[in-house]
Amino acid sequence: MSYLLTCNILIDNKYRLNFAKEVEINSSWQTLGDTCIIKIPTKGVLVSKGENGQNVERFSFGERFETGMSIEVNLGYDGNNKPCFVGYIKAIKPTIPFELHCEDAVYELKREKAISKVFTGTLKGLLSEYLSGVEIAKNIPDVTLSNFVLNKVTPAEILEKVKDSYGLSAYYKPASQTLFVGLPYSEFENYEPVYFDFQKNVVSDSLEYRKAEDVKIKVKAISILKNNQKIEIEVGDADGEIRTLHTYNETDTKKLRSWAESQLGRLKYEGYSGNITAFGLPYVRHSSAVSLYDERYEERAGQVYIVDSVRTTWGTSGFRRLIELGKKV
Repeated sequence: MSYLLTCNILIDNKYRLNFAKEVEINSSWQTLGDTCIIKIPTKGVLVSKGENGQNVERFSFGERFETGMSIEVNLGYDGNNKPCFVGYIKAIKPTIPFELHCEDAVYELKREKAISKVFTGTLKGLLSEYLSGVEIAKNIPDVTLSNFVLNKVTPAEILEKVKDSYGLSAYYKPASQTLFVGLPYSEFENYEPVYFDFQKNVVSDSLEYRKAEDVKIKVKAISILKNNQKIEIEVGDADGEIRTLHTYNETDTKKLRSWAESQLGRLKYEGYSGNITAFGLPYVRHSSAVSLYDERYEERAGQVYIVDSVRTTWGTSGFRRLIELGKKV
């Protein structure tokens, strides 16, 4: 049974495209925003209704599209298109085929007025003051910032600085368009796992199944105090892969070590690492949960992983999602 690739791309709430040569969307909790590249022919046909029937006008996309225009990308099969990207055109490449380079709502944060100030207060207070027009998801970590220097930075650069300084992730949740700011893996986009069967909807994989005793990891645990001082300890394998984890306001080194060792136990799991390439549906994005099943290894069924990143491609080569697995739940 074959499926016909279909799309519905709305630009500036005015132009609706039901064709494209290629679409690529990249999404990860490790980056501030999602990106999208759309490749289309250099010229198109605009059909509108007039007094004497339909009017057909040929035009160049370079004459119609501008940076800053809003864009919504829906992709699917046989007209069953699902929302895959919402954002703005950030750049236009007059190549053949014509390319639209897009960013999600972070695009607007990058273009707001730069800020210069030394801020002291809570993370919630910082976000409320300098991202006042943005709806922010609840449960912001209780972090106190002391003498947090803002030197001619945009709201987007403030988020990047917060991420780098406090080990947090920040991204827009596409369904609600709210901004999530918090510890990695502390909030899932989908609480019900998306099911992938190696014999049905997995095209290929680059996975390794590891025993817990074969995994070498060194955890660097950092507690950030209210005065911006840090306490650091390391636990685990001396020659292991380094994982840096953050917590806040823990002044007791014994408790910090105990917490780090508990996190080490969660990281040294038996299970898969790597990525799978799946069909375009079911829909999945970073921070979703996925469950894998392979009839060759039924004893591994039921394992659930959080998705680190997804690269979605749609076009002449088909509709695929490259899904990078993260932490096992």
